[in-house]
Amino acid sequence: DRSGGGVDGGGGGADAWTEATAFAPAQRVKLHGLTSRADLNDSEASIVRWDAKLGRWRVRTDSGACLALKSLNIESLGDSDADFETSAPPRLPSASRTGPSSSVPATDGAARFEPGDLVTVKAAGPKTVRLVLGVSDCGTRIEIRAESVPSAQSKWVAAAKAEPLPEAPSEAVPTEFLFCRVQARDPHAVPAGGRAAADVVDVRIDPAGKLRFQVRWAEGGALAWLKVDHLAPADAPAAPSRN
Repeated sequence: DRSGGGVDGGGGGADAWTEATAFAPAQRVKLHGLTSRADLNDSEASIVRWDAKLGRWRVRTDSGACLALKSLNIESLGDSDADFETSAPPRLPSASRTGPSSSVPATDGAARFEPGDLVTVKAAGPKTVRLVLGVSDCGTRIEIRAESVPSAQSKWVAAAKAEPLPEAPSEAVPTEFLFCRVQARDPHAVPAGGRAAADVVDVRIDPAGKLRFQVRWAEGGALAWLKVDHLAPADAPAAPSRN
């Protein structure tokens, strides 16, 4: 059990992918089978997000309690909370992204973000791009820092004050960089290195109208945000490794 929202019962035989796709953000559910929080059995809640680190679903009850629950303690009611509804599909965990993704609105007018997202924050000015480092359990606060300065100090802000960078329309993205393998240069590498293989997994437009590419390095799988001048087609002449 975890204080404030532990789950009772075993995890069953479902594999990680089945567990992580059993519900969707915004889905209305009923809780059951809890022993440490028996007072919440039969109460209704809304799915917030899948917590891959815990292997549990973050849910928020109608009374405002935030819990981390296994699927066996959650029963679908088959509808969505109006505060969560969106025309965009729910996002896959970032490690599974293979194409464009959309933020999903969450409770209290806040937007749902994931670590690694790029956002603008009202208080910081509309043209200041921030990188999301962390998200609170209920998705109402996010930890951010200046995206272009890796050593910058981070801070927590209300998610409702942040806006994700808009997705880039496919016609605005050069074909050779449209969700495919590329050669990329890490501008923050010390010492500076050459290009290395990477896969483009997301493309956004920053407040200056410039394309921002999220890539996953083929070696190691780390994610990074790059600009178009950091990329080259996959078949570009070989360059020294960024290592």
